[in-house]
Amino acid sequence: MEEAESPLRRSSRARHQPKSSYDQVLEDMAEKKLAKRDEQGVSSDSETEETMRIIQNDGEDNSSVDVEEDQAFGVQKKATSKKKKNGAKTANQKKRSIHVKLGDGAAKKLKKAKTATTARGRRNVHSALTALSKKVLDESETPETSLVAALLASAKPIPGIPSVGKSKSRNSKNRSSRVPTTVYTPQLNGLARFLLKQHEPNSMHVALLNLLFRSVGGSVETNLKPDTDLEELADNEWDTLVTDVVEVMRETDADRTLLCANPEEKLGLQEYRTIYKEFWYRLGNVLLTHTPQAPMPVHQQEDSDEEMEDKPQPFASNRFQVEMVGQPDLRFGATVAIWELALACMERSVELEQKLQVATRQYKASTGQSRKLQALKESMDSWRRHKAELEEIVQTAVFQGVFIYRYRDSNKYIRVASLEFLSQLTLLRPDLFLENKYLKYFGWMASDKELEVRFAALQAFLAPFRHHKNDTSNQKSSLQVNVADMEGVCVKFLTRIVDCTEDSQSLEVQEAAMELLLIMLREEFLDDWDDDDGWDQVNLKAIDKNTSFKVRKNALYFVLDQMDCFDTEEDGGDGKSTMSHGLGEKKQVERIESIASWIANKLVDGPIEVNSVRVELADHVVESLRDMPEHRHLAVNWSAMLKAIRSENPQQGRNTGREEAVKQRVLLRMFAYAAELEVGSGSKTDTGGKKRKLDGSTRRPAEALSLALLKSLPQLLTAFKGDVIALRSLTELPQYLIPSVFSLPARKAEFLSLVKTLTRMILESTDEKILQNVCNALFVLVDGDHVRAADVKIQLKRLSTNLQGRLMELLEESDPQNAKPKKSPRNSQGSRRSSRRSDTSISSRSTTGTALPEVDLENAIALCLLRWRTLLKRCPLPYLFEQSNDGDDVDIEGFYNTISEATAKRLIDRKPLSDKDDEASEADAKSVATVWKSAESEIHPEVANTVNYALQVLLSILSWMVLESIESSMDVDDGEELPVLRMRERLVNLVGLCYDQYIDENDGVVYSDEQIDFSNSVQTSASRVASDIRTLFPRDWSGASDSIRKRLALMADAQLIGGSARFLQQREDELMQDMKDDEEKGSADAVLVDLVLPLARSLTANWNDGNRKEAGIVLSYISGYSKETGQTVQDLARYLKKINPVRFLEAQMACLRMSFNKWVDSEPELSENPSETEIKEFESAEVHHADLFQSIEQQAQKLSRSLGVGRLSDEGLSRALPSFMEEGVRFAFEGNGKDEDDLVLGSRLPFLLVLSKYATWAKKNKDDLEALRKFLQLKEAAMRSHPEFNEVHEDDLDALRSFKDSLGIKTLSQETKYTSREDGFDDQPSVLATPSPEATPATSRRKISTASSQISRRSTQSNLSPLAEEEIVESDDESSSPIKRRKLESSITRVSVGTSVVSKKIAEEENYDSDAGSDDPSASLG
Repeated sequence: MEEAESPLRRSSRARHQPKSSYDQVLEDMAEKKLAKRDEQGVSSDSETEETMRIIQNDGEDNSSVDVEEDQAFGVQKKATSKKKKNGAKTANQKKRSIHVKLGDGAAKKLKKAKTATTARGRRNVHSALTALSKKVLDESETPETSLVAALLASAKPIPGIPSVGKSKSRNSKNRSSRVPTTVYTPQLNGLARFLLKQHEPNSMHVALLNLLFRSVGGSVETNLKPDTDLEELADNEWDTLVTDVVEVMRETDADRTLLCANPEEKLGLQEYRTIYKEFWYRLGNVLLTHTPQAPMPVHQQEDSDEEMEDKPQPFASNRFQVEMVGQPDLRFGATVAIWELALACMERSVELEQKLQVATRQYKASTGQSRKLQALKESMDSWRRHKAELEEIVQTAVFQGVFIYRYRDSNKYIRVASLEFLSQLTLLRPDLFLENKYLKYFGWMASDKELEVRFAALQAFLAPFRHHKNDTSNQKSSLQVNVADMEGVCVKFLTRIVDCTEDSQSLEVQEAAMELLLIMLREEFLDDWDDDDGWDQVNLKAIDKNTSFKVRKNALYFVLDQMDCFDTEEDGGDGKSTMSHGLGEKKQVERIESIASWIANKLVDGPIEVNSVRVELADHVVESLRDMPEHRHLAVNWSAMLKAIRSENPQQGRNTGREEAVKQRVLLRMFAYAAELEVGSGSKTDTGGKKRKLDGSTRRPAEALSLALLKSLPQLLTAFKGDVIALRSLTELPQYLIPSVFSLPARKAEFLSLVKTLTRMILESTDEKILQNVCNALFVLVDGDHVRAADVKIQLKRLSTNLQGRLMELLEESDPQNAKPKKSPRNSQGSRRSSRRSDTSISSRSTTGTALPEVDLENAIALCLLRWRTLLKRCPLPYLFEQSNDGDDVDIEGFYNTISEATAKRLIDRKPLSDKDDEASEADAKSVATVWKSAESEIHPEVANTVNYALQVLLSILSWMVLESIESSMDVDDGEELPVLRMRERLVNLVGLCYDQYIDENDGVVYSDEQIDFSNSVQTSASRVASDIRTLFPRDWSGASDSIRKRLALMADAQLIGGSARFLQQREDELMQDMKDDEEKGSADAVLVDLVLPLARSLTANWNDGNRKEAGIVLSYISGYSKETGQTVQDLARYLKKINPVRFLEAQMACLRMSFNKWVDSEPELSENPSETEIKEFESAEVHHADLFQSIEQQAQKLSRSLGVGRLSDEGLSRALPSFMEEGVRFAFEGNGKDEDDLVLGSRLPFLLVLSKYATWAKKNKDDLEALRKFLQLKEAAMRSHPEFNEVHEDDLDALRSFKDSLGIKTLSQETKYTSREDGFDDQPSVLATPSPEATPATSRRKISTASSQISRRSTQSNLSPLAEEEIVESDDESSSPIKRRKLESSITRVSVGTSVVSKKIAEEENYDSDAGSDDPSASLG
C-alpha cells in the first residue's frame, strides 16, 4: 500500500504520475541499474537493451492494464521491502518513545481514538453524499449512465465500474503528488478509464458537458442526448441550450446545486467540490497516460488533416468552451475543469522530461552505433515533440485563451482559483512559469478589493519559497525552483506587499504579507530598499496589539535579523538555540538590552510624555520570544534579565534621558511579564484561597525565579522607588515566589527584607495600582502553611497598627474643634451658577502637596483610606486586627465607627438646604452655607475622595464580617443584637447622607460648581455601595432556615432604592444634555453604564420580591443608548425572566408607563406671540419629541421580544399576559385610575401604539383575545359617552384604530357609541360620526367631569397590579393638579407612530420624594 507523503513537500519535479504501478516499478529498477552502472564505469549492450525495453513500453495502450497493475503490486512490494525493513527500526523507536511518554494503554487509546475519528469522518461523508444523491438525482440517473451519480457514489466502490488503485510515482522518495491520494481516488481512476473505454470522443464530450450542467444546477431535461453530434450542432442551437441550462439553474434550490462558485459550508457540497476537481485531474492523467500521442488542446487551432487522422481527439470539440458564459457558477465549473486538465498536461510534461533525462544519460553512456540506440534516439525525439506540444497547449490555448480573462473575472472565487492554478504552474514547471511575465499577475492581484483574492496572491508569492525550503532533493535540475528568480517581481511590488501588513479586513492577509517580507529580508531582496517609513511600518508590527500573534512574531524576527548582535555567524548558523552553542551570559544581556532599546526607541518616537508611554506593548515581544526556539532562552534567563535591569539602574549617578528612562521600564515590564508567563498562575491562589500545586514543568523555572527575586527584588524596589511605572511592574513579581525557596533557613533574611520593603511601600506609595500589587503579594505570602507565614502576619499586624494610628491622628487633626486657626486664610467662594450643569467629571485625587494645609490634610486622609481599602479588599480581618480575649472584634467595630462618624460629619456639613427646611434656625442655615462660601474650593474634591474611599473601606469590613458570621454557624436569638447588623445600619445611614446631597434643579437655588461636583461624586459612590449592600444582604435570606442568614436579610431597602433611582434619572438628564450639546454620545453612555449597573446588580440578587419600578427604570435603557448599555440590560432581562417571569412582565408595564408619561410631560409648548428664534426652537423640539416616541416603540419591541421566540417560554407568562394587556388598555383610557386625570380626554391613547408591540402574544389565545376585545369596547364606550369626547384629538383616535388593527379587531367606517348599562355595555350600537380634526378644539383645557361614568374607573388592577405594593403616598403640601395639557399638533402626531425613550423626569404618580432620607422612604418609589 502506498505510504502517505507530507503535503508540504512539494518538489517541482515531485508530482504523482497517473501511470500503472508496473511501469513505475520497472522504471525505478532501470534507473537504479543505470546509476549503479555509472558509478562502476561499466557499459554493456545487455543493459542498454533492457533500458530500451523498459522505456519503450511507456505510452503503449495495453488492453490488460488492470491485470498488469495487480501483478505490479506484488513486484512493488518486493522492490520496496528492503527500504521498509531499513526504516522499521526508526519507526519502532518512535513508537516506543510514544509509549514511554504516554504509556502502553494511553498510546493504544490515542491510536484507537484517531482511528475512530477517521472512521466517523468517513461515515459522515458517505452519509452526506448519500443524502445529497437522494435529493438531487433523478430516478433514471445511475453511476453507469450519469457521471454526477458516479461522482456522488465514489466514496465507496461503484458496482459495474472497476476501481483502480493509485500507485507510487517514479522517484517518489523525492516527490509528492499535487493531488494527494484520497478515498475517492480508486473510484475516480476507474471511472476515467471506464469513460475512455466505453465512449467515443463525441459521446464522452456529451457526458462531460452533462456532468458540468448537472453539477451547477441543471436538470435531466437540459442534458444533452448521448447521440448529439457536437460538431454538427449549430451555434444558435448551442446558445439556446446554454441559455436553457442557465434558466433552470436560477430556479434550482440552493441545497440542490452541487457546485457553486461560492464555497458552501455543508459537508456534502464541500466533498462534492473536492470530488469534482479531482475527477478532472484523474481524467486528464488517464487520457494522457493511455494515449500514444498528446491530446489536442481545448482551444488549439486546426491542424493538418494528416495529423488529425493520426491523433485521438478527446478535447477537439469547441462545444466545451463554456468558461465565457455569464453565469458565475457555470463559468466556475468550466474554468476549474480546464485548470485541472492543464495541470495534468504539465505533470505529464514533467514525467516526459524525467524520461528524457534518463534516456539521455543512457545514450551518452552507450558506445558504437546500433539499431537499439537508433530506436532510443527516435523515442527521445518523440518525447520531446510530445512535451513541446503539451507546453504549447498550456502556454497558448490555456493561458492566453482562458487565464487572461479569468484572473480578472467578476467573481472573486474564480479569480482565486485562477491565481492558485498559476501558482501550481510555477511549482510544476519553474523553467517556464517562474518568470516575471507570469509572476506579475500575483503582484497586481495583491491590490484586489476582495480579501480572498489578496490572500491568494500573497500565498502564490510564498509558494516558491516554501517549496524550495521543503525540497529535500540535492539534485540540480531545470525543474527545481530557484528563488532568486523571485527577486525582481518581489522588489517591484514591495510597496503593495508592505501595505498588506496593514490590511484592515483580514488578519490572514497580514500574516501572509509579513511572512513574505521576512523571507525577502533573509534572501537579501531588501538590501537596496531605502524607504525608512516602510521599514518602520514593518518593524512596528512586532508591538502592534491590533494584529495577530503570528504577525507580531514574524515581525520580531524581521527586527532581530536587522540587529548586529543577532548575527547568525555568532550563533553557529544552524538555527538552533544559542544556549546549545555555549553563548555567554554577557552576550545574552547584550541581546536583551538591544531588544529593550529598540522598543524604547519606538515608544518615545514623537511628542509623548514619559509617563504616557505604553510600556505594556513590550508584552507582545516577550510572547514572541517565548515562541522562538532559537531565542526562547532570552525570556527565561532571569539572571541575564536582572543584569540588564541593573545595568540601567537610575541610581548610578548619570542623567538619564527619556529613551533611557523608558528602556528601564521596558526591561522591568519584560521581566515581570516573562515571569507571569513562565510561572503563570501556578504560584497564585485560587478563588478558594488555596495554593495551587506546581507540576514538574513549572516548579524548576519557578524555583530559579524565586532565587533570583529574593536576591535582587528588595534592592530593585528601593532603586526604582521614584519611578511609578517601573514599580508597577516590580510589585507584580513577589506573587510568583514559591514557599520551597523562601522557607529555606538561608533565605530567611532575604525574605524578611522583601516583606519589610513591601509593607513600607504601602505606607509610602500613593499609586493605586502599586498598592493593589503589593497587597496581593502580601496576601500570597501570608496565606499558606509555610514556615514564613507567621513572620508575614507579624508584619501585617504592625502595618495595620501603623495605618490605624496614622488615620486616627489625621482625623483628629481635621476635626474643627481641634484645628488651629489659619494664619493666612483665603476667602475663595468659587463660581456660582444654576443647579442645572453639564459638567459630569469627578475631581481626581491630587498626589502632590498644595500651599493649603487643610487640603493637604484632607488629601492625606483620603490616601490613608485608599491604603485601607486596598488592603481590606485582599486580606481577611484576622490578619489585620487583634481580637479581644472573648473573641469579639472590639477593635474592628471601634475602627469602623470612627471612620463612619468622621465621614458623616463631612456629609452633614455639606448638605444643601431644602425647601422643607422651613423650621431650620438661622444659625443652622448660616452653618450649612459657610462650608461652601468660606472653605477653600480645593478641599471639596478631596473630601469627595475621602467619602468614596471611606464607603468602600466600611463595605469591605462589613463583607468580611458577614462571611465570618455565616461561617460561625451559630444560632442567634431574635432579640440578640449582632455587631454586623449595627455596622450595616451605620453604613446604610451613611449612604442616606450621601443621597441627601441631591440638588433639586427646580428649587431656584444657585449652587457653585464645586458643590455640584461634590454632590455627583458622593452620590455615584453611594449608588455603587448601595447596590453592594443589597447584594450582600439579599431579601431571599428572610426565608432561610439558618438563623444567621434570616437575621441578615435586608428588608428595609426602600431608601437605598429610591436614592439610587432618583440620582440615576438626575444624571440621565445632565448626560443627555451633554450628548445633545457636545455631540459626545460615547462618553455619556460610558457613564450611564456606571449608573445603570449598580441597580441592575442589586436587582439580580433580590428579584423574587424585588421592586418593579426599579426594574422598570433599568429596563428603559434597553434601547436608545450605547450598544454596551443595551446589551447589559438585555442580559439583565433574560436573567429576570428566568427567576420570576410574571414579575418581569409587570416590570415591563411599569417601564412602558413611566416612559410614556415622560414623553407626555416633555411635550413642547409655544408662547402666544413667539419670535422667530422661539419658532425654530419649537420646531426642533417637535422633531425631538417625535423621535422620543419612536424610541419608545423600539423599547417596547425589544421588551416584547425578550418574552420568547415564537411562543412564550413560561406558562406563567401565558396566564399573566391577558391581565397585562387589559392593564395597558386601562392606562390608555384612564391614566393612573386613582385621581382625576390632568390631561385632555384621550391624550393617553397613543400608549396603545406602544402596547401593540405585544399584539403577537395577545393573539395566541382566541379566548383571551375575545375577552380583551370586550374590555376594549367597554372602555371605548365609556370614552365616547363622556361629555368631553369632542375634545379627543384625531391622532389619538387613529392610535386606537391602529391598535385594533394589530389585534385583528375589525373597525367600522363609522365608530359606534355604546350606552352604559348594568352589565357593562349595550349590544345595540348607536351611530355617532367621528369628529373631524377641525371640530376638535386642540387648545381645550377643560377638566374632566366628576360625574363621568363609573364604568371608566373599572380596572383590572386586582388581576395584574404591577404597582400595587408601591403606591405613592401624596405629600400634604403638594400643590393642586396643574392645568390640563395635551397639545399634539399634526406635524408632531404624524410622526409619532413609534414610542419614546426614557424621558427626563418621573411621572407625577410615580414621582420620587425629594428627600431620600425621609421618614417614609418607600414613597420615593410609590
